[in-house]
Amino acid sequence: MQLDRISQEQSIIEKLSLSPLFAGLDESGLQSISKVFQIQTWGKGSRLFPEINTLKHFHYVASGKLKLFHVNPVNGKEFTVFILSEGDVFDVLTLLDGQKHEIEAEVLEPIDVFVAEIDKVRDWIKTNPVFNERLLPYLAHRMRRIEQKAVDVAILDTSTRLAKLIYQNLEDSSHDLKLINNLSHHDLASLIGTTRAVLNRHLQDLKQADVIEVSRKKIHVKNLNLLKERFEALV
Repeated sequence: MQLDRISQEQSIIEKLSLSPLFAGLDESGLQSISKVFQIQTWGKGSRLFPEINTLKHFHYVASGKLKLFHVNPVNGKEFTVFILSEGDVFDVLTLLDGQKHEIEAEVLEPIDVFVAEIDKVRDWIKTNPVFNERLLPYLAHRMRRIEQKAVDVAILDTSTRLAKLIYQNLEDSSHDLKLINNLSHHDLASLIGTTRAVLNRHLQDLKQADVIEVSRKKIHVKNLNLLKERFEALV
């Protein structure tokens, strides 16, 4: 059992050392935080709340992908706030203010997470100022994304929001998608605040215009300039 725990801590250290959030920590810092975390695995399709309690636990995504979203209980309409993947953490709002965060989460790809008691993470942060230097830019990035999404929903039509979403998630060289690759049309629609039917219509429009190719949850951009033209003049 002790050997298993040592092996688990070493695995956590190796993973965290590659994360922008924990990069720069010395060996003792990584060792101390590795003792706080436990490794858990969640299967695709798992709904995490209320099974997990972010008032008590903090999570680091070691691999896989999940979405954080809201659902209107009256009409069932869904809006995805974030897609989280390797290197992301949640729930940062609860970590900072200690308040319950009314949001839902679903695993999109099988996920390994490092889970810790949130009070232990708060205590650890107080003794590791290097981590604070990484955490604040991470939070600022998340806040900018939230602000931009709110602006986009308010002033851009759905076809423009889709073109922008695709463009912002392109791999640098392949013109394939990265964070949102393999998402269902339901999940893509939720990211831009629309329905699957409307999303499908816009995808077909981009396809007929020879901007993209679509096959089995895969979107490949054929003409980057035409894609940019769909939103660039409006943002």
